[in-house]
Amino acid sequence: MRAAAVCLLLAAGCGTGYVYGRVGEVAPAPREPSCKFVLLDTRPQRPYDEIGVIAPKDIEYGDVTASPPFFVDAITSWVCASGGDAVVTEHDMYGHYIRGTVIKYR
Repeated sequence: MRAAAVCLLLAAGCGTGYVYGRVGEVAPAPREPSCKFVLLDTRPQRPYDEIGVIAPKDIEYGDVTASPPFFVDAITSWVCASGGDAVVTEHDMYGHYIRGTVIKYR
């Protein structure tokens, strides 16, 4: 019961299937908690900095999603807290989101 309450309080959520790690030298200011950002299938043409990586907790048996809305729900807290503007996504052969690179436009 207590674990369930803790899960509800965590911004990233329990059981989302994903973890976040900061990369690079750029550390932008956080954005509002429910900020809007876009999912990109390819790297953008405009200049950007990579600021973090989102990946499954368990790549082989993890709880990953193929649904863009569910993926956005699972990662919003990390993207907004890190100051990201967009996420460049990578999919497996089934269309599941297996990695996302959080970027900040220059």
